[in-house]
Amino acid sequence: LASAGADSFEWQGSLAAGGLRSDVASLEPPFGLDMHGRPCAVCDPVLEERVDRQYTRRTDCGNHTVFGHDDMKLVPLISFKRAASDTEPETNAWCETNVQTVCADSLWNRDFLYQAKTVDYRRDLQWDPHYCLFNGWLEPEVVALQHDFEGLKRKSEEVCQEEKYAFAKWNTTMTMSDMDEVFQPSMARGTPTPREAIFMGAWTCAMGSSGCDMAYCAYSFCKLPDGSLGKYDDCEGWDPVKGMPIHPAPTGKHGR
Repeated sequence: LASAGADSFEWQGSLAAGGLRSDVASLEPPFGLDMHGRPCAVCDPVLEERVDRQYTRRTDCGNHTVFGHDDMKLVPLISFKRAASDTEPETNAWCETNVQTVCADSLWNRDFLYQAKTVDYRRDLQWDPHYCLFNGWLEPEVVALQHDFEGLKRKSEEVCQEEKYAFAKWNTTMTMSDMDEVFQPSMARGTPTPREAIFMGAWTCAMGSSGCDMAYCAYSFCKLPDGSLGKYDDCEGWDPVKGMPIHPAPTGKHGR
């Protein structure tokens, strides 16, 4: 996530930046430039040491960018979602707003781990792990789907329909500005409340898919035996290419 101050932003994780300014005076992370030289947020390529396949990146995003266009931050995010046609690919707010385009590229490559492999989350931060925990995205059933694009796509669509996300009105009126109002106070504290985390989970639904963040959570973090949250190689069996191992749920004292 990006932590907004009056004059600068600090790169902290993968979720899209709160406090999105229209001027983007500084292009420090999580901000950058897309392949057309336009400002984007959370738009890095994958880290080479995590790659075991070829990826491509979308070149048609940013058509309704929030950068330099404050009015776009007041548009319901779900309105950017469009199915593929004979002449154009499907699109959503991840692509159209130029915010967290790594998710648009995950969908484009049919690999939800693409986003996770663009991020090296700082060890001293706790917002993202708790966001993942409160949304239930560290559970074995999610970890088991991190390499299964179609399976996680179906799961993410089911997740977005869960009643706990309905209060956020993600599929009707939620805007980028709404997200910012919830995200910024939680980021200032360092961790979200469960309700804030669930609101942000709903935001990923409005943006076009929760699958990218679900895979990012499953790849990056784990629940440790002592009850704390681990990152990357804190977690037994983590691999930079394959992510978290799939551990079966406990079945009882004698394994039955």
